[in-house]
Amino acid sequence: MIRETKHPRDKQELMSIIKQAVSGCKSVAIQAGHFLLYYDVTEDLLLPVVADELNGPRHKIIKEEVGYFPIFSWGLANDILSSFGKHCNLSTLTIVNDWQFLPKGVDVRRFYNEHPDLPQSFVDIQDEQTDKFNHLKPELSDGVMPTGAYFSESVLRNQFGEHVSSIINEGRLPDSAKAVSNGENIQCVLTDAVGKENEVYCSSKHSNCTQEIAEAVFQMKNIYGCDGFINLHPQVCREYVNAGTELCSELFGCGPKVVVNVGLITRGVLEEGDLFRQVSVSIHEM
Repeated sequence: MIRETKHPRDKQELMSIIKQAVSGCKSVAIQAGHFLLYYDVTEDLLLPVVADELNGPRHKIIKEEVGYFPIFSWGLANDILSSFGKHCNLSTLTIVNDWQFLPKGVDVRRFYNEHPDLPQSFVDIQDEQTDKFNHLKPELSDGVMPTGAYFSESVLRNQFGEHVSSIINEGRLPDSAKAVSNGENIQCVLTDAVGKENEVYCSSKHSNCTQEIAEAVFQMKNIYGCDGFINLHPQVCREYVNAGTELCSELFGCGPKVVVNVGLITRGVLEEGDLFRQVSVSIHEM
């Protein structure tokens, strides 16, 4: 449930809102540094859309358009965690959009094999901090693509589908959900507050943005033991991120006690202050 929505005007107000929201949590993770993958067709390269990693003349436009958001959001996350003091365990993580702007046939495993570690600009920001924070990495399991220091949107989508399929097979769907067989397809529908049935899973369809967020939120609590989760996400994804957070609670029945979704401007961000031209904060209680 979304407890409240706020629109802070500057960094200090945002940090105050976040600290108050997670003040009762013992283990807090923050997602930041989110970036896209870019395919350089000329050189057959997969590159992170992070300004310091884009040095060729062909990269100038995308670098200036969205390449600085990951660096400044990562710096903001480290500042937020540094303000918490020693009262809880603090961790970072980074989710990568590794599907949306890539041509068909590009094997994203190449990126993770060639870039298993965080960008140097992220490492430099971490090194400047007095406090050192644990960086969460995906748990490796059979059949799951290794993604190094990153959480992959593609992997999270696949894991969501497998997760829902397992709770259907095991008969663990909540009362508000039901499985529907349609030929070879299996659907899962969830009934909302006004009685409308909404499809939240179909075995013949790829999972979407809302569903990957639901899986990520679930994992923060049930794999990494976090009772507080902060997500610094692109403002344009706000509806999907909030819907995914609610879907985690409604479908899986468990997640962090508090989730704080912070929507930030991504385009035309050339300095940290640009992040605060339009900020939305949604505080969810699970």
